[in-house]
Amino acid sequence: MMSTDYIKGTSLKLIQSDQIYKMTSDTYHLANFIKVRNHDRVLEVGCNHGVIIMVASLKTDQECLGIDINQNALELAKKNIEVNEIRNVRFECMDFKQFKQNNFDLVVCNPPYYKHQNKDDDHAKLDVSLSLEDLAKQAFTVLKDKGRCSIILAAERMGEAIQIFANQRFALKRIQMIHHSLHHPASSVCMEFNKLGNIHCKVEAPILNVEV
Repeated sequence: MMSTDYIKGTSLKLIQSDQIYKMTSDTYHLANFIKVRNHDRVLEVGCNHGVIIMVASLKTDQECLGIDINQNALELAKKNIEVNEIRNVRFECMDFKQFKQNNFDLVVCNPPYYKHQNKDDDHAKLDVSLSLEDLAKQAFTVLKDKGRCSIILAAERMGEAIQIFANQRFALKRIQMIHHSLHHPASSVCMEFNKLGNIHCKVEAPILNVEV
């Protein structure tokens, strides 16, 4: 079944399907966390139905690209840019590890939350097809010098992500913790890494998780 909603904080319509993973609060928080400059070329890895890349496209005059290995999700993403009359976004069905383009200013990804340990677990939440190591290594290749990579992860993987990206010559530049309430530890974290950047990190004000 299809449904049409609006992306909170924007005038963008969002067509969603029961057959495709729907927008979550993580998608919303990452879309708000990214900093897109006027002339940025933006790549979203694992774009699903296109929420984040559509939001990014409103802030730049350059072409934005969303890639995903799920062709059905991309067909829905194409419907979403059509209904919103967005002209500077295109999509490709592709594995990021095989991606050959470069010269991007910003890579955005909501990667699988957990490390793959049990073959019976839900692959959509596990780094089966794209590990953090894969993401960091390939992001370094496709980004310009001083380009940024923004992600959201389970808070428990923050230290792991910092180490992995540092191994690929990224510096953590911005971070924002997400909590279910003021009395709970962080559940998720948004992070922005800078390719060949200096070690200087801005800690944004924490946010409380809300359903969107």
